[in-house]
Amino acid sequence: MKPFRSVASLLALAATIAAPLSAQTVQDRTVPETGGLDIPANLQIFGKLDPNVRKPTAIVNDTVITGTDVDQRVALILAANGGQKLSDADRDRLKLQVLRQLIDETLQIQEAKAADITITPGEITASYNRVASQFNREPAQLATYLRESGSSERSLKRQIEGELAWQRYLRRRVEPFVNVGDEEVKSIIDRLQAAKGTDEFNLKEIYLAATPANSQQVYANAKQILQEI
Repeated sequence: MKPFRSVASLLALAATIAAPLSAQTVQDRTVPETGGLDIPANLQIFGKLDPNVRKPTAIVNDTVITGTDVDQRVALILAANGGQKLSDADRDRLKLQVLRQLIDETLQIQEAKAADITITPGEITASYNRVASQFNREPAQLATYLRESGSSERSLKRQIEGELAWQRYLRRRVEPFVNVGDEEVKSIIDRLQAAKGTDEFNLKEIYLAATPANSQQVYANAKQILQEI
């Protein structure tokens, strides 16, 4: 499955510098293979869920994460990646990744609040509006687009809050202890100066999804792309 853009997982760092935090899962439906993710074995969340019923999927220090939260974040990620279509197995794996992301995100927001760091609604709205402009839409148009994609304005704003809260937390707790010496700066500048005029390469990934049914066609397409590069 193609990797998706998502919030970086910083749960390990949070656990080392935070007060004890906990997350527990609530059974719902049978879970597929975890694909190597560190998800509790008794986690059960998948199947068709009624979006109007907010049923607990995980509880993180009294904060409830529902199946609807997971589904809307999955839809948000797919929308941000061009509406990519996934097989049922890939969608289930993505749901597991999203659930872990939501747990991490919740822990980050909670730890930031414990450190008296609060992201105001105005800050969240300002960031949301910037995202809308990046999509060449007005905020109201973006909200409509998200709903039509199966996500919501609330899901995006929650992700924004988590990112802003954790960035501010790290700036307060970590950055004061990071020192960059003049010699390090000079070394980097010298290396950049020395590289002037030399060949540079811009590497990009080309991802081709393949299944047993179309693997030969995908292989032929890959060979054609190599010939054209």
